[in-house]
Amino acid sequence: MAILKKSEEIKRMDIKYLFTEEELKGIAEETAKRVLERDSLEDEKKDVVSTYTAQIKSANADISRLSTEYRQGWKNKIHECYEIFDYEQKIVHVCRADTDAIVGNRIMTSDEFQDEVWSPLVDITALPEKIEIVEDPAGEIVEVDFNEMSDDDSDNTMLDDESLEKAEGA
Repeated sequence: MAILKKSEEIKRMDIKYLFTEEELKGIAEETAKRVLERDSLEDEKKDVVSTYTAQIKSANADISRLSTEYRQGWKNKIHECYEIFDYEQKIVHVCRADTDAIVGNRIMTSDEFQDEVWSPLVDITALPEKIEIVEDPAGEIVEVDFNEMSDDDSDNTMLDDESLEKAEGA
């Protein structure tokens, strides 16, 4: 038979502890609560990251646009304009209404060139500066107020001087 002796000194030791059913239920409830808190924090993080990502993309787009404008030294802007139709060269000159400066040229469309046959030539100095005279799809002459026009109202391509010279030579 073995001789056993209980020590008189009490020591603190890390040993295995089995939870009671009540303690296990409490741990499960606390775990579920923490999972919900974590999911909520992850959703908030996604929202914040998404917001900052959108702000960064916007800043990058602004930087790209401004860099391009700086390198080129110009940008397109909406101005009130009128057109001068040159039926001999089959060219349309686009002029700013406020300065009368020619800001672009384009090749006349076949429909515009046909207008010469049906419309008498007009002294362009007598035309109002702030309207454009165009033919609507029904064939009637209408006045177009530039303040009511959108960017989509014009499907004509502007030509630079080099393209214009090529078109005139063709």
